[in-house]
Amino acid sequence: MDYQSELKLELNSQSIDYETCNSTDYKLAIRPFHKNTKIFSYCIGYPYGKVDVHRLDSKDAEENLFYWEKLKAFWTDTSIHKISHNSKFEYTLTRQAGIDIPDNTILHDTMIQSQMLRNLNLQHGLAWLCYELNDPETYEYNRKTFNSKELDSFVAKEGKRLCGYNKIDKDLFNIYQIADGQRCVLLHNIFFPEIYNSKELLMDYYNELELIKVTYQMEKEGLCVDIDKCEELLDWLNKELIRLPLEVQDELGYFVNLGSDKQVSQIIFTQLGLPVLEFTEKGVPSTDKDTILKLIELYPDLKILKLVLKHRSYTKGKANIQSYIDFCDDNGIIHPNIRTNGAHKTGRQSSDNPNLQNIEKETSLKNLFPVPARYCFFVHANCITLSVDYDAIELRLILEAAQSIKMMENLRNGISPHVIFCKAMFGSRFVSKQDSKELYDSGKNGHFCLCYGGSLKKLSETLQLSREETISGKYNYKKDYPEIVNLISNGIDKIKNVGYIKTAFGRQLWIEPDKLYSWLNYYIQGTAAGILKRAQVKVHKYLIDNWNNSGIQIILCVHDELLIKYPRNMLKYKEEILKEISLLMTNIPEIKSPLQVAFKYTRTSWAENKPLKIG
Repeated sequence: MDYQSELKLELNSQSIDYETCNSTDYKLAIRPFHKNTKIFSYCIGYPYGKVDVHRLDSKDAEENLFYWEKLKAFWTDTSIHKISHNSKFEYTLTRQAGIDIPDNTILHDTMIQSQMLRNLNLQHGLAWLCYELNDPETYEYNRKTFNSKELDSFVAKEGKRLCGYNKIDKDLFNIYQIADGQRCVLLHNIFFPEIYNSKELLMDYYNELELIKVTYQMEKEGLCVDIDKCEELLDWLNKELIRLPLEVQDELGYFVNLGSDKQVSQIIFTQLGLPVLEFTEKGVPSTDKDTILKLIELYPDLKILKLVLKHRSYTKGKANIQSYIDFCDDNGIIHPNIRTNGAHKTGRQSSDNPNLQNIEKETSLKNLFPVPARYCFFVHANCITLSVDYDAIELRLILEAAQSIKMMENLRNGISPHVIFCKAMFGSRFVSKQDSKELYDSGKNGHFCLCYGGSLKKLSETLQLSREETISGKYNYKKDYPEIVNLISNGIDKIKNVGYIKTAFGRQLWIEPDKLYSWLNYYIQGTAAGILKRAQVKVHKYLIDNWNNSGIQIILCVHDELLIKYPRNMLKYKEEILKEISLLMTNIPEIKSPLQVAFKYTRTSWAENKPLKIG
């Protein structure tokens, strides 16, 4: 796809916006694959403010057909650049409606533009952005005057009252659709020039647009759900949650509602007198997962702390598993809504209806009570499921952020950075990763602690070394790798001047002024997101260009992992195909740190992945 074109207010750039039946039902409104979701109206906006609104729910069938054919012609004309606010929604609905979209169609997305340029914004809705940008336009209906935000709010209330946007007074809805068409073009004319002026940012944006097409195919294919396994897990979770109050009563002697943060806080900090480690934004003692885990380290014999985590994990797990059942189609397939830029602060992907981004493995380092939800998903008929996961991506991107050429070279030569750190900190006590496993594990944690700017005290506690030993080891390590030791402080100094960091792909991520220390998290998550997004686009193109109609298809992206549906009759070609996929996923020119992926496969459920070697 070649998106390059001259930057000007193009006559062939037009906005397209759909209105669907059931659009007041959140679950249906953003589920284009749901059989009841239908386009009942659309509008096309032009560069100079004109907007055409066409209804498809007229009593005149010939009129409906005329405007349907007009919509098909709009999408067939590749000279028109299609602008939407959330293009994936319009693109998916169009494809689902049976309208062909040529491969060389040029899309634009003002929501993605806003997310890329204004990552700290809490909202990226069309009306909110125009209101925030002081759009002076006002709209009149029934002797009332509305600004952009007020109009959307009023229409939403009317849609809820009438149980459907298609039932709203047509004069009011016409005003609303004209506003949508105008606002989308307006935002494009504001945001796109800023993106266009940066070659790096422009290429990042183009990749986002290509990802929309890949994501459509993933959502369409979907994941197979084992309903029986879901119900079995729900039964187990219900029994565990019924037992929990009894365990609490045995521990404390009285009942506590573990679902109440207020009661949990009172027990932990008032009743038991444990130290307050963190405060929430509202200034009250925090009882979030990380805080509870720290308290468990300090007070391992206090069972109530683990019961709090158990209640939260099982309650959340129960809701998640029920959602897998609720969102299945008639064939037991989930078609999730994958938001290509959902975590807009860093650009990471997310999913909902249901959420498939946080499906835990049976064992988890961050959850003492994981729910084995991956058993709920099994492979497609006559296929295996491949998972391709980036190996040690966090560490590799720390080296990328530090531009530690020497350590990158060590990694490229098979020498573990964690081992180098362990030797510097533990000296002759450390023999090797295999022979000194406990030292290696604490050294690995200590290495990350150092990279993220942990204090000398925290580093000493993590490594279980004296203050003097920690200072000496850190000095030895710093002699060869000062850029890693000084990474956080150097980054903070730079951000103080500009207010943002840049990912390896040139995307600017603004950092809250009071959270400058978190810049490395932003960098790693933003760069990892850029890597995985490029991998999806490249792998999808390779499969289409070389193995079209083979049935091999990416079906999900989860953090740093891709799931691929792989037909068994294609296994004879697996060496060739997987080697190319590995090369495409690791050969990212913007990344200097060596990347590596690991393959796993399953013939049964997602939870039963086994390592797969190639070559």
